[in-house]
Formats: sequence, C-alpha cells, structure tokens
Amino acid sequence: MKLFFSVMFFFLSLNVNAKSIDWPSKNPPKDPIQYFSQLRQQFGSSWEKDFGVLATLDHEHQPQQRLMRIYSFTRDGIIFHTHAHTNKALEFNKNPNVSFLIFWRVGHEVIQAEVSGKVHLLRKGNPDAPKSELDEDYNQYVIQPTSIKFTLSDSFRKKDRVTHQSIIYRLKHETWTASQTTYSIPQAK
Repeated sequence: MKLFFSVMFFFLSLNVNAKSIDWPSKNPPKDPIQYFSQLRQQFGSSWEKDFGVLATLDHEHQPQQRLMRIYSFTRDGIIFHTHAHTNKALEFNKNPNVSFLIFWRVGHEVIQAEVSGKVHLLRKGNPDAPKSELDEDYNQYVIQPTSIKFTLSDSFRKKDRVTHQSIIYRLKHETWTASQTTYSIPQAK
C-alpha cells in the first residue's frame, strides 16, 4: 500500500505543459491505439511521462505493482524491457494477464489510460544496447491489449464536484468497440 501511495504522489507531481486535454466527448476515435498515440504526441515524450504501473499476480496470487518505463507504443501494444529473471518476468511467464496504468496531469485535468492484456516475449536481448553490452537475458516484451479505458477527471475547476468521463474500448474478433460513461460525484471536503 505504501508503494501505491508513493507511485500516485509521484504521478500527481507531474504536470504536462498543455492548456487542456483534447477529449473526444461526442465521437470517440474508432482506434484506441491511434488515440493513445495522439495523447502521447500532445503531452510530448520525456523520461517522467513515459512511465506506467505494471500489475501482475505473484505465485500466491497476490497483486504486485511496479513502475515500468514505456519503450514504445505501437500497433502491437505497449513495449517495455526487463531482465528475464526479475520477479515480474517470472510472474507474467506463469500468468501473462496483466494490467498497465498510465497517468498524466494536464493543468486542472487528469487522464488515466488503463490497459489490460497479455504479455508476450517480443525479442530476446535489448536491440538498442551496443553489441559489447548486449545481455541476452534483458528482453523486450509487449503487452497486447484486450481492453483500454481512458478516463478524464476534472477535479480542480469545480470545487464541489468531480466529473469523470470514460471511453472504454474492448477488442473482440480483432475489432475495437467503444462505449462511454460520464458521472459526477461530490468532492470530499
């Protein structure tokens, strides 16, 4: 739990230099991968903004989380690197179902991208490492999404309410379908 709050405070400290998030309130994009790429272009890429929280289950079926740097986000999914013998790699080798949370703050708005899917080995070794430093156990993995949920929260402009707007994408038979929800709750005082 302490790690969770540390991670959330880290992400809350990030502030992207943009006036407002380009949120498609009426017509969500048909392709969540393309929309994710648009958001990343809007926010820019930097060391701090390219992190997310990877959640797996350990051998006792207890949830485990850790910060992971996003190497890239492509049509295949979220690509990241890790050593083959880490706990997280051992966990997703036993159970490839994972969740990945990305969090950005833009002015008074907060957006989350929750990605659920399966992890697969993409490439053994780190393709960006010089050949003299290549570690064969440092692998490239991909999270192939089966669902992506974007949630926009505006909790700073309206003092008495928090409004959440979500676009939920689900992949079925190689086609993405989208649904939307909006709800508002009283702000804690």
